[in-house]
Amino acid sequence: MKRVAAIGLDAAEWSRLAPLIASGELPNLARIAERSRRFELENTRGFRSEAVWTQFLTGRSSERSGYWTNVAYDPATYDVCDVGASTFDPFWVGLPDVRTIAFDIPHSAVWHRDPGTVQCTGWGAHSPLHPRAAHPAGLLSEIDERFGVHPGFLQDNTPCWWDPAFLEALTDAAEQGAARRIDVVRWLAERFDDWNLLVTVMSEAHSVGHHAWHGVDEGHLAGGAASAPVARRSMERTHRALDEAVGRFADDLPEGTHLLVFALHGMQDNTNDLPALALLPELLLRLQLGRRMLVNPRAEAWRRAGHPVEPPAISWIADALALWADSPKRHLRRLLHFSLRPRGARWLFEALGAMQRQGSPVDRFGTFPITPEVEPPPPGRYRAGIEYQPVTWYQQHWRRMDAFALPTFSDGHVRINLAGREAAGTVPASDYLAACERVVGWLRATVDPRTGQPVVEDVEVNRDPHRDGPPADVVVYWRSGIDAFEHPEAGLIGPVPLLRTGEHSSRGFALVSGPGIEPGDGGARSALDITPTIAALLGAQPDPSGDGSPLVSPAPV
Repeated sequence: MKRVAAIGLDAAEWSRLAPLIASGELPNLARIAERSRRFELENTRGFRSEAVWTQFLTGRSSERSGYWTNVAYDPATYDVCDVGASTFDPFWVGLPDVRTIAFDIPHSAVWHRDPGTVQCTGWGAHSPLHPRAAHPAGLLSEIDERFGVHPGFLQDNTPCWWDPAFLEALTDAAEQGAARRIDVVRWLAERFDDWNLLVTVMSEAHSVGHHAWHGVDEGHLAGGAASAPVARRSMERTHRALDEAVGRFADDLPEGTHLLVFALHGMQDNTNDLPALALLPELLLRLQLGRRMLVNPRAEAWRRAGHPVEPPAISWIADALALWADSPKRHLRRLLHFSLRPRGARWLFEALGAMQRQGSPVDRFGTFPITPEVEPPPPGRYRAGIEYQPVTWYQQHWRRMDAFALPTFSDGHVRINLAGREAAGTVPASDYLAACERVVGWLRATVDPRTGQPVVEDVEVNRDPHRDGPPADVVVYWRSGIDAFEHPEAGLIGPVPLLRTGEHSSRGFALVSGPGIEPGDGGARSALDITPTIAALLGAQPDPSGDGSPLVSPAPV
């Protein structure tokens, strides 16, 4: 019986791992790499944080699947929401006679009830995009009782990179969670011992990297922060925890099993959060309607002080709510609007609790109850609010604007308010490209007040407004280290306190080993090649509707 065991290291950055492997500081990964065919992977440039795991699960690019992002926008109502994981069946459902154990894969959904699949979602993934559920029913509840939950689950979204105690607590949770995950996977492999495919994904590099990247990036805007030495140790500890987890995973595999260790994307300096979610919507509002929502009475003092990096005074959401309210009446309206949303209420109460305590954010660990296993929702029924993103606070103005920013978890996304497509469209179809170019011109005229350099690295314009594709008409790629804009007409926008220090890169890697695999350097390939590689190792034919090609063709043994 052919077996394949795959372990993903979510957002583990190869440019950081490779030197540590070469130096022997990660002995288990070094041992595996030595016997593996090694590849560097490149993933999609745009929508890189939203689409990568769906591409893996479906074996299709976004162009082929139609799934670009978990943010849904309705041009008939101008409403936006988080729709969660895609509704497609995962690739293993189409593989004949393959019995699969799939544990805690990000963006996966328990919707298909495939009799050959044992599956759990939402145990510890950083971004599950799906409720905590399992097949067979009750399995996740049993895991919770037997092993406990991941101690970092739901705790790793709190933006507290500046707080050393928080970083220590987060790293403790990552170490414990990594070890606990392998305990769970070993137990599943023994209990359902007729498996052909075993897949799990480690969330720890993702969780810690968002908050600790400034500790390992010498040129980072926050590299001189007091928390940077702790952040560096957090990254080192997390890498060692991953190495130990991968070693335990590999050592328990039955003889003859093909092993795949991979990452679909990595981590880098956070170039997106503030420009895309806070500064871009304000720029568009000022230039089109002449109004302001984002205010900062400290802006000129910040300029005179030499543009220091500003951590939040208490919590990021508390500071943001103050910055987006220039009067007591408006501040009260913002608080009420935000607190009436389910997820917004959680963030608001967290911020108010931090204000009351005036203490370290570390005491938030363990304060959010973990929901029990639930019956998986029907396809397309999952919805979650995204009112915690400041870009949504501009929604009240979208109908009167020619172009507005959409919520995003990656690059800047701008939508043209197109007549005949949007319910209250203001831009005639004949002016669509001209409207896109106006946006591009505004962006290229915007500079970083620290350096005077453009804030934009590159811009992509979707030239067909009625295409089947992403909701954004203009996709913006930002330069790094941006926490404020300056525009000749709009003036100084920001600064806004830094939210997170790390975000996703499009770089990944793969280590493939097992019978018939010749070790060595396999060069650079596409991350879309991971899924057909698993199928090939299982002896299955590639999916004709899929993308990519196998990284290896194992020789007969």
